[in-house]
Amino acid sequence: MAELSPIDAVVMPRKPDRIRALDAAAQAAHADLESVRARHREASRQLSGQMAGQAPTITRTEVDEIGREIAVFEAKHAEAVAAALDAKVAFQAEVDAALDEPLKWLAGELSRILDQLDDLAGKGACLHSNCVIVGVEAPNTMAGLSRHFIERCVIPGRQILGMVKDRPARRGILPK
Repeated sequence: MAELSPIDAVVMPRKPDRIRALDAAAQAAHADLESVRARHREASRQLSGQMAGQAPTITRTEVDEIGREIAVFEAKHAEAVAAALDAKVAFQAEVDAALDEPLKWLAGELSRILDQLDDLAGKGACLHSNCVIVGVEAPNTMAGLSRHFIERCVIPGRQILGMVKDRPARRGILPK
């Protein structure tokens, strides 16, 4: 039986249900905040639309009271968003820990394979050069095509590996 690579052995942590619950709580807090804001806008319109000589339908004090509720709901919303974000950051750290070594192994293996391909393709290119110097043709086109492996596989492969960078520590939001 073949030995498992570090990639094969990775067990991805499952996204905790707690994150979904905290996201739902943040969305509910946002909906509550928007609801009280809408109530405040409507109360303000109602106050400004009152006609002199008619019984008031709302007072300035009532509008101000609704306005003060906005701060309470903003605080609840900010707290819910922060809790969800903290849970996501903790989960991201767990995922990072699970993937760090396997991804380093993968980059090392790809680099090793590119080195082997470079060596083999280089030998093929040398065979082609020797055939040209001697004035003969190789029995097939493999030797002549070897330099294309270097140009189209090895060099771009190394460029891609050179692009790999560690993601900076961040408090980013994970996809849902």
